[in-house]
Amino acid sequence: MTHGQARKVIRQRSDFCINSLRYGLEFFETQPLDEMLVSTMKQIKRSGMIADTIKGYHVAALDGTEFFRSAAIHCKDCMAVHLKNGTTHYVHRAVLLHHVGAALKPFIAAEPILPKDPHSGDREAGHEGELTAGKRLIQRVISQYGKRLIDILTCDALYNLWC
Repeated sequence: MTHGQARKVIRQRSDFCINSLRYGLEFFETQPLDEMLVSTMKQIKRSGMIADTIKGYHVAALDGTEFFRSAAIHCKDCMAVHLKNGTTHYVHRAVLLHHVGAALKPFIAAEPILPKDPHSGDREAGHEGELTAGKRLIQRVISQYGKRLIDILTCDALYNLWC
């Protein structure tokens, strides 16, 4: 089947849309996926597949990204972004960590950026920010992989990550 034929089949199926995918992922268990990622990454490191370094150092990049945005569809975990034109968009964001400087650049981990004050019952508009999620991600990566996985961490505006 060619790419064009596949697109035509998808367009013909009225029951397939991004909302169906989002709804399915809402109930998706991420813990087994995270365990598989940790196991795979440890195997990659043991087998020397990321033996490439930058001047002898293993380098990882940490940055935030937005992976869902809608003006109409939202869930309890969405962050509300109020635009200057008066509309509200609902978004999901995460902080991602991946190995850089080698031929193989494996994805290491991700951490969601949560709405404000996730531990209380009150979920006000906004979000906790990349710094909070970044700290949580680094602490989790250290507990899962140990301190020797990454020698240098590169960040964009997260220069005060540990302040």
